[in-house]
Amino acid sequence: MHDNHPGLSLRMLQEIASNIWTLDGDPIRFFGIPFPIRMTVVRLPDNRLWLHSPVAYSESRAEQVAALGRVSYIVAPNSFHHLYIGHWQRHFPDAQIWGTTALQKKRKDLTFDGILNEHSAAPWQPHIDQLLFAGNILIPEFMFLHAASRTLIMTDYIQNHDPHDDGWFWRQVKRVIGVLAPHGGVPLDLRLSTLRRKEARRSLEQLLAWDFERILIAHGDCIMQDGKEYARNAFRWLA
Repeated sequence: MHDNHPGLSLRMLQEIASNIWTLDGDPIRFFGIPFPIRMTVVRLPDNRLWLHSPVAYSESRAEQVAALGRVSYIVAPNSFHHLYIGHWQRHFPDAQIWGTTALQKKRKDLTFDGILNEHSAAPWQPHIDQLLFAGNILIPEFMFLHAASRTLIMTDYIQNHDPHDDGWFWRQVKRVIGVLAPHGGVPLDLRLSTLRRKEARRSLEQLLAWDFERILIAHGDCIMQDGKEYARNAFRWLA
């Protein structure tokens, strides 16, 4: 396995359950705060691959993913997680790019094959279900359920940063904003920008009606058991 991006570390796919994997990327900084990042890969029954929130592209990462099946869908679940979708699509030109309405307006350099929508079927359904978590004026986000593995796939709404990854200062910052493991949750900025609380509560009710045991997240340690109880606690501020 070779790589033409020497600045990127060699990360390996991690199998989470049958037909679902994660791949960690190199940490990024957002407003100066260090963030670990992660993508999720799901293999559908006909060998199509669904890529959620891809990390920075490299040949080694692409080779690992391609070995699993045929990359068919590259999904940006909100208007922040989009930086690398174009790079992956250039390497897998037959893959469709799907994103939110807001992202389509933001990334006019990309051609979107589909817009995420709760009210019309996506080509990966019924194997992966989707839900728009509404009510936030800053970052509405689509969340997904891989029913076969009872896995909820999220991006920014639950974060659970490992305290050993940061120095003292950033640990305190992450503690204050509510995302430090093992008691991570919804970041303070997302809580404050959820102004339409009734919409958010309806979304939460739908989310908790799903059958899931684990939660895969983009930032921090995933929740591998008792995921529904973890989600219920993380969103208790909506009560």
